[in-house]
Amino acid sequence: MGPTQIAGMLFLLVILPAGTWFYLYKGYQHRKESLKELEAIGPVGTFERADQYGKTFSSSHLHNRVTVAGFLPDDAEQKRTWTSRLLEIQTQFDHRDDICFLLFADTSQIPDLQAFALEQGLSDTLQWELLRGAREEWGGLSAGFYLPDTRHIAIIDTGAVVRRTYDILDNKQMGRMIEHLTILMPKSPDPDIEFRRDREK
Repeated sequence: MGPTQIAGMLFLLVILPAGTWFYLYKGYQHRKESLKELEAIGPVGTFERADQYGKTFSSSHLHNRVTVAGFLPDDAEQKRTWTSRLLEIQTQFDHRDDICFLLFADTSQIPDLQAFALEQGLSDTLQWELLRGAREEWGGLSAGFYLPDTRHIAIIDTGAVVRRTYDILDNKQMGRMIEHLTILMPKSPDPDIEFRRDREK
């Protein structure tokens, strides 16, 4: 057996398996660290509000879906920043029915939530929920999502438990949130099965 053949055998029997093991081990460690970051903070506080279509949405609707929840700021420019950042994330999960983007809005600032949603491109009726409320209620609602302030957003698992909060203006934290969402999302259905959804664009 020549040197080339010996080198080839060493690659196949030693180097390739070792490289594969190292790659899988690093992936396992990364997932283990991510799961540690997602240890449960606490269950979502109970609430019930009308959404942008006048339908009742309550904390019970958070079950069986992963949810991203936060509060719309008063400033018009900040509203655009908030919604554009969340839209960037939502479009990456646009094919999924088991994720919800939930935003609380001060209806004294946005009297017509449906018009606002259409204007901002939040038109997927299965994924976007804009809930009405008054500014004085924000403190209690924010505490129910374990948010340190209204600049942060929370991710909630399919059991309606808050797993982590993120600063919406911090690019690194938002990138990490996308990774965490992929971990919390239920396993995708068989890709050979076609699922159709009614949308309002």
